Amino acid sequence: MSTRNLQVVVTLIAIFATTSRADSLRLLPIKQTVTAGTRPHFTLQITNDTSAAERFIDVRRGRRTDLRDNLYRLFVAGKNGKEIDLPQAISDPGPIDESDYFVLGPSKSAEIDLPNSPHQLQELPPGKYTAWVEYRHWEYPNGSGRP
Repeated sequence: MSTRNLQVVVTLIAIFATTSRADSLRLLPIKQTVTAGTRPHFTLQITNDTSAAERFIDVRRGRRTDLRDNLYRLFVAGKNGKEIDLPQAISDPGPIDESDYFVLGPSKSAEIDLPNSPHQLQELPPGKYTAWVEYRHWEYPNGSGRP
C-alpha cells in the first residue's frame, strides 16, 4: 500500500497596504501559495510619492520587531472580504528615539522584510485570502523622540 502526501494550500491574493500619508505601500508575498500550517512571508515596499523627505519607523533588516508588529499591522480577510480575527502574540513596543527612524527621499523606495507576524497565520485553513498592512506612523507629541 502506498501513501501520498496531501498538499493543502493557503493562497494569498489582492495584496495591498495603506497609510494615512501620501506614500505608496505594496505588500508582496514571497510565495503566492503556501502549504497550510506554514507561515507566509511578506515584503513591504514603501515609495515616497511626495516632493519632500519622509520619516518612517526603521524595522528594516530585522530591527525593532516590537515596533514592526505594532506600527506595520498585518490584516487578513477571507473570500467574503471580512477580516479574520486570528490568535496573536503580544508584542509590547519599547521606547522610540531618533535612531529608530529612517528618512526616505522624494521618489525613493525601500523594502521591509516581514518574515513573521504576531498573528498565527499558519492557523489559516486552506483557502484564498487577502492580506494588507496598515502603517501607523508614530511621533511623540512634542516632536522629539521622547515623551
